[in-house]
Amino acid sequence: MSSAQQQQQQQQQQQQIDNDELAELLGLTQLDPTEDTFLNDSDVMVQEQQLYELIRDRACESQIEIGALEQVICSLIQPAAGATIPAILTLAQNSLQTSDVVLSKALQSTIIEDIPSAATTSQDNTVYYIRSISMVVEEALRLTDKYRDTFYDDAYCDVLLEMLAAVPDNQIVYFRYVGCTSASTPQERHLDDIQSNIPTRFGNFYSILSSHRGAELCIHQIDPLTVKGELGKASDSQRVLIDSTEQALIHLLDRKVLLNSQPGGYFRSYVPDEQTRSCINELNLTTVKAYFSGISMGNQVQNDAIEDHFNELREDIEGMGTADSDRYKNMLEPTFIKFLAQQASGGLSIGGGMPFMIFAKDITYSDFRNVTRFFDESRAGDITKLLASDILGGSVGFSMSCFHDLWCIPCKRTKELLPHFISCAAKIVRTLNAQLIVTLGYDPAVVSFSQFRDWYGLGVKEYSDAIGIPTITNANTNFDYENAGYDDEPLDYWTIVVPHLDPGSVSYGPGHPDVLRLMYLTWAMTFLVLDTILDMNAEGHPWVPGTKTFAEEALRRLGERPGYAVLKMELDLARTAVNVWRSTDSSGRREKAIFRGSDYYVFDSESGTLAQGKHFMRYGYAQGERYSEARVKQTKRLQATNWSVFRKQLQGKYKNDKALWRAWLLDLEQGRNIYQAALVDIQLGEYGHFTHFPKPPGFPEGDFSWTNDEELVNWSHQEQARLMRAALPPGFFTRERQQYAALRNGYCDRGAVQYFIKVPIWVGANGKAHFTVLLDGQLHSYGGGITISADLAGTKVYLDYDPSKSKNSLVLKNDNDELVPAHNPVTIHSLKLRALFDPYYQVMRKTAAIYDVQDETLNANQEAVFQWDHVIRLFLQDHCSQGPVQMVTKPSNKFQGLRTFHQLLEDTFRIHGDAITEDEKKVWRHQTSSETGGLRQVKEQFDHVFKSRPIENNKHIWTIGQYDPEAVPGTEAFPFNLDPSKLTVSISSQKGGFTIKNVEPFIAWWRENHMNSDPGTQVLLDYSGDSRQLYPGMDEFWAGFAAATQHYEFTEEDLKPYRNTRDYKKPQSLNKACFANNHWGIQKVPNKDIIAWIATVPTPNNPPELNVEPRVAE
Repeated sequence: MSSAQQQQQQQQQQQQIDNDELAELLGLTQLDPTEDTFLNDSDVMVQEQQLYELIRDRACESQIEIGALEQVICSLIQPAAGATIPAILTLAQNSLQTSDVVLSKALQSTIIEDIPSAATTSQDNTVYYIRSISMVVEEALRLTDKYRDTFYDDAYCDVLLEMLAAVPDNQIVYFRYVGCTSASTPQERHLDDIQSNIPTRFGNFYSILSSHRGAELCIHQIDPLTVKGELGKASDSQRVLIDSTEQALIHLLDRKVLLNSQPGGYFRSYVPDEQTRSCINELNLTTVKAYFSGISMGNQVQNDAIEDHFNELREDIEGMGTADSDRYKNMLEPTFIKFLAQQASGGLSIGGGMPFMIFAKDITYSDFRNVTRFFDESRAGDITKLLASDILGGSVGFSMSCFHDLWCIPCKRTKELLPHFISCAAKIVRTLNAQLIVTLGYDPAVVSFSQFRDWYGLGVKEYSDAIGIPTITNANTNFDYENAGYDDEPLDYWTIVVPHLDPGSVSYGPGHPDVLRLMYLTWAMTFLVLDTILDMNAEGHPWVPGTKTFAEEALRRLGERPGYAVLKMELDLARTAVNVWRSTDSSGRREKAIFRGSDYYVFDSESGTLAQGKHFMRYGYAQGERYSEARVKQTKRLQATNWSVFRKQLQGKYKNDKALWRAWLLDLEQGRNIYQAALVDIQLGEYGHFTHFPKPPGFPEGDFSWTNDEELVNWSHQEQARLMRAALPPGFFTRERQQYAALRNGYCDRGAVQYFIKVPIWVGANGKAHFTVLLDGQLHSYGGGITISADLAGTKVYLDYDPSKSKNSLVLKNDNDELVPAHNPVTIHSLKLRALFDPYYQVMRKTAAIYDVQDETLNANQEAVFQWDHVIRLFLQDHCSQGPVQMVTKPSNKFQGLRTFHQLLEDTFRIHGDAITEDEKKVWRHQTSSETGGLRQVKEQFDHVFKSRPIENNKHIWTIGQYDPEAVPGTEAFPFNLDPSKLTVSISSQKGGFTIKNVEPFIAWWRENHMNSDPGTQVLLDYSGDSRQLYPGMDEFWAGFAAATQHYEFTEEDLKPYRNTRDYKKPQSLNKACFANNHWGIQKVPNKDIIAWIATVPTPNNPPELNVEPRVAE
């Protein structure tokens, strides 16, 4: 059989189907006019009710209410022509498979075969039409798959494919689109749509169809539904019927299977569901409703000032001297300026400010041409008024609120023009002293978040996440951030901004119910904020509109309002639903463009390069040397911009600590591109801790994409832990060590300190803290630790540079930001840090620069590293080269013949003049003052250069032996004529001199003297020589120890720590390593006048075996 014959057979079969279907639609059992087969009245009434319920249920899914549904259906019913309730109901139940012939009969439509022909249509009438495309199911499945793959319209395709799966492959189905027009015929409207190539659902599907088999369709004109009235005219008396007719027709044919992405109607409508309505009913908006009921048209003083702002804008545009300047200037003619000023100054001022203002994106050509307000004719204004009025209970004054478009004339939006329009908007906001600004669309939100200084303060993703969230911003563009302090802010023109979706996005884009619900809830949140602001205005003092305190208090009170928590939750869910709906694929980018009310931009390599170049130029390059005046000013200026990349840094890596962010920029190398450096810093903040972790196999160096996979991240952590454990010596993980490590890790950050900004540290039992600083890419740590305070031993504190407490010292704070200890707060002077460990001092200088602190103790030459031995060697040369010198540590009447160390030090300063810098003198004088603990650290530093033999019993006299630069340190001896009773220990012994590592000498003493002693037997350890008489008869340790060790082959190295312990009265190592570790009891004699300990034989008394050979008698 030929293809022509097959086609003819299909047409005959379809004709028979049409006849049978028509008979069913007409309510006939067969096509026999002689037999009475029509349904009775009761059956028709039941089916009529079913039809209305079906259409209303579908409209409810679209969250709209069809206002004139009954009137529309009544217009369709013409029994004599076959358009009966049963016929219309059957069509509504299965429009996908209903043929064009049957549809035409049921709706009494005219099928227009010849599309190019165009009958004239009166503009006073609105005509309704249906575009219909027929194909077999097999072809429909292929086209639907291709459409999904190309345009990602999953919601539509999922429903359609499910319905097609239940239809035989050779069955014919119909893809349809419902529309209406006043200005043209259905044919002309179709041709205009396909030639304009607008990316609607119908346009996208039609392009797939055209490329596949050619554009074949027919158009139905629904004559009974023609309405006398003009589509899209808000003032038309038939407006409700015009919109309701299109909505009824779309939902009658089932919107799910149509190529309509919108629910119909020129003007959008929205009906909240029960859950949303319940949420709104919980809000008390009495004050807001009263406010809008009293709104009048503008304030004359404000109106005149705003006229001046528009005239200034006109002059600015004229001064640009571009090709379009004259045309744009002429648009701002005096009459139109008066209109703009009147619109912007509408509303009711309270307390010297305007409580409420709407800041929109742009004026439409229609509003500009007709000089009409936003709320008068535009669809965006209509849906805005509808949503707001529903919440307010129909308050008419809302539409008279202050209103201003960023682009207040229809012009080409260029980066050269934009600053002038932003400046005009900022002036209007300041003139009004607006307390709450509603931004409609992306552009005004960006400008508001940028504090009306530029248009980079909000990213697209941030905008979608910020909808409905009240945020504080400032409109004082005259404030000079560069010459102010880092934390200085304007005192006036603070306001709250609530970002809204562009209402035009539901007029020209998909009118998705989720989008309308988000818009509705955003207005509810806005009115709750406004109600709070109005209450504060009514209170008066101390609340001053325009101050930051006023805005912050309003947001605080907002959180306490009844119904706020539920509203916030519903708003968050609605925002998430809309963001999910707008996917991130190619279709999602298109939806985002519609969402923002902007053009859909196609990205390619060339545009990407241009965009990168613009970012590089906008952010600029690091100016001047690090921490220079030029860099400080640049940092202040960029901090004030609130640009999205900087905000991402601040919120992510720096945990909203502006000081740390400033430190990053101040420390950036000169000439580095700031935008690129910020992106790198964000990247390091996200996975910088993985840089030293094992990478999963297959990932090249520098590729951290694996960090997005949770399983690979877990593998890396486990592998890192395994490698660390493998590197530890056997027995490392004792119970005590694990507990100590857990305690330390719980209180300390493991990273290096870059700035002294709330640095958590752990103060050890000795009152010292250990930490590492990062300076110029190198890690530095002072092994001896920095002395904090014995009062804070065993606690976690924060080491912080707080200029409000001290400009030249670090302070210690607790979790509540209070200085500690409370009775005597600890401070660590910058000069002490410089003397102790220069890298600590340099980090403090960097931290002070963040706060722009100017202090003479911090202005020393950064490159000059402080060295103790320079002045020490000069001092020794001046005062000790001829013989030993005695001095007192502080003035004393008891030793009037001796000079103080401070006097001798000043002599050295005078002798050597400029050879000792002023910075060195500051450090020395600070370190030797009584405030820093006297000479203890100074003596330690002397010991590193020249060690004298210490002699005890006097803490006020310091003796330094004769200095010989060529002698080996530590070998100097005092001459016989010095009185040892007047000498003191000047410096501590060499590190490790008291540490007992070999316990065999102790074991030897134990086995020889107390191996057979009863448990509990006491032994005296006498260090001062006068404790034996207090404990007569008690065995004394040192005498027995000396005798016992003579019997074995112990070396000098083995015994020296024991003797040092005895001679220098440093028993800690002996007590712990020997007695405590072998379960002996050990406690100090409770007498402050003597130095002695008592040890107790353990239970059981089992000394270890001795592993040293006995000494052979000579």
